[in-house]
Amino acid sequence: MRVIHLIPALCLLPAMSHAGLQYSVSSLGSGRVISGTITGLNNNGVVVGTYTAVGGPSDLSFIGHGGTLSALPAGFYPTAINDPGQVVGMSRSQGALSAASYANGQVTPLGDLGYEYYGNRSRATAINNAGQIAGYAYTNEYGRAAGLIYSAGNVTTISSLYNSTNTTPKDINTSGVIAGNVDPGNGWGHGFIYANGTMTDIGTLGGLYSVATAINDSGAVVGYGDLKGGDSFKEYHAFLYSNGTMHDLGARGAQWSQALDISDNGTIIGYWGTGGTVTPFIYTGGVMHAANDLLANPKLSVRNIHAINDKDQIAATVCVSHGDCYLSLLTPVPEPSTYAMLLGGLGVVGAAARRRRRDAHQPA
Repeated sequence: MRVIHLIPALCLLPAMSHAGLQYSVSSLGSGRVISGTITGLNNNGVVVGTYTAVGGPSDLSFIGHGGTLSALPAGFYPTAINDPGQVVGMSRSQGALSAASYANGQVTPLGDLGYEYYGNRSRATAINNAGQIAGYAYTNEYGRAAGLIYSAGNVTTISSLYNSTNTTPKDINTSGVIAGNVDPGNGWGHGFIYANGTMTDIGTLGGLYSVATAINDSGAVVGYGDLKGGDSFKEYHAFLYSNGTMHDLGARGAQWSQALDISDNGTIIGYWGTGGTVTPFIYTGGVMHAANDLLANPKLSVRNIHAINDKDQIAATVCVSHGDCYLSLLTPVPEPSTYAMLLGGLGVVGAAARRRRRDAHQPA
């Protein structure tokens, strides 16, 4: 992996106790990109997505690790990857896109319900480490969809609230709990959690709608929703839904914010913005930070923020000072587990020093 910038973890310890977390940045091997989206990042640092390279192919689907990207089969568009390396997404068949998975060099269709909406029949949106896949399929030509679970070759329709004809799962955690969105009948949509055959409406921030985007293994859901009395199209905030309560994460004084993903450590990524000014954020320790403020190298900037894994590594599009942009991996310096071990080690050293001082004062 070609490292753009890295600060030794041990040297960072004194600074981090005051300045907080920083991220090193390493290239994923895309070369310069015009555009790109990393749709999946697993805990091994493997990424999937699509990108258009400068002077290269357009909308190339890829899988990558360690600074090397490899093309996925033509016509397959990835949306997620689990730790064993199974990829899900959509595959083009007979002119339309349908849910599919990819493993060991083979694309496997997952099926649909026979309806097409603007060239799409079904979509797989997420996969957990047990191989359970969440997704949806269109049920008419007007864009209504049924939520689906694909597991061990079987397809199960998600039981929906409100007799809704529009249910779209977005994410699934290790326990098989799904987060997504359902139409409650007002035409706007509410976020939901689906567990053990039961769907729960997670509510709103006081406005008309909420949109769930991700769930972690603790069952915490993130997304965004409009505010009571505000402009539903322009004024909305990122939220964290945990233990039955939806928390407004604010927008740092901006007009809107949206949370896109959450790690098992509770770190959240997303954007805030006003008008055409958009800022990627990292929310950690109860504070929403501009992602650029946490980069170890001030000459780099985050243009787009895509996904986070449970090591708090973040997939992003990062630009250098002269404007060239690259698909990149942001890694905490030091990584959370390393930081804990280092602190633990310092505690042991401190305890030993205290024992030596105490023993030195004991009578002979």
